[in-house]
Amino acid sequence: MRTHSADFSIYERTLYYLRLGFILTICLIYFFYFVHRWDHWTIIFVASTMILFTINHFLYMRVASSTMVTLIALLDFAAASSYSFVFIHTNMPSQALIAAVGISMFYKIRSRRAMISFFILLLMYWIIFASFGLYKGVPVYVVDIIIFTVFILYTSIMGALLRHYQQSRNETIRLNEQLLHYSKEIEALATTNERNRIARDIHDNVGHSLTSLLIQLQAARKLREVEPERSDSVLMKCELLARSTLQDLRLSVRAMNDEAWISASMEQNIQAFIQDFSDISGMNIQMKVEGSLDSIQPTIMLACFRIIQEAMTNARKHGHAHRLDLTLCNSDGILRITLRDDGVGTDRVEEGFGLRSMRERVEGQLGSIDITSERGQGFTVAIQIPIAQ
Repeated sequence: MRTHSADFSIYERTLYYLRLGFILTICLIYFFYFVHRWDHWTIIFVASTMILFTINHFLYMRVASSTMVTLIALLDFAAASSYSFVFIHTNMPSQALIAAVGISMFYKIRSRRAMISFFILLLMYWIIFASFGLYKGVPVYVVDIIIFTVFILYTSIMGALLRHYQQSRNETIRLNEQLLHYSKEIEALATTNERNRIARDIHDNVGHSLTSLLIQLQAARKLREVEPERSDSVLMKCELLARSTLQDLRLSVRAMNDEAWISASMEQNIQAFIQDFSDISGMNIQMKVEGSLDSIQPTIMLACFRIIQEAMTNARKHGHAHRLDLTLCNSDGILRITLRDDGVGTDRVEEGFGLRSMRERVEGQLGSIDITSERGQGFTVAIQIPIAQ
């Protein structure tokens, strides 16, 4: 047997307070309407049941044990059904109290056994009530039994439906929170992987360049006294190698900065990166924008930013390009990015880590990427990413 959680939302509290108000209203009607007709014991009975209903109301909201909830429901049922026998000579609808017990019981407890037990109790109630009515000479009509039974079943089913709705709502909230947590974990993992990749690139490229620089400097030192002219040539190579290494290091450090793009628009971020990249690499980069980029989601914007970074880095490092044309077009719910460079190109495009990383980023946004190249004609990268309007 499973019970509903003891942690009540404002909607559940409102439902239970409305239930309590309904029960106490009926009890007060009995109290004030018949107070001048009955003895003190009857008045004490009504007051006692009102106290019992109130205590059970708060117990319902605090108890999570299925056994305790069942016991509370049985006490409520006994108190509610007793009104039919104490006030047998009246025409008051005491069965409405039983209906209120049913809605709270079916809302709180999810168990076939509990439901069957409730229906058996209800059947026993009607049998005892009809027998007691015959004994007291009070007519009991089958139509009344049918009407009130349908009413009680209706309210009980409403309680079960409300419980199902509330559980579905709580489950949806839990799944949304879990999804948000997983999303943050994935984002953090992706950032860590990106930083590790960049750190690895720095280690490999800069380490290789510094090793070459050290060898060249050792050679220049040995040649300085023997062949000064050749020594100057080696030192010139060392200077160029040091500049190239410094450029690679600056670009890698800039690529690790995620915070810079958050405060500005996508177009401003890309323009700033192009300016820095051109200053460091000496490449001539031209950008053309068609349509507005303001409606693009931050996740798509960051992915596109990283793709453009990777494409420009590949064009400079592997394609030895001097010029690159970048076009961004937002139309018909699709962001189209095209990059063309004048690098050395190749007849056979082989995807290394950089191109694979670009493809994974594009496919992660449900987009497509097409990479083409010809020897001596540079590379062309065409990307299409659907965006939410």
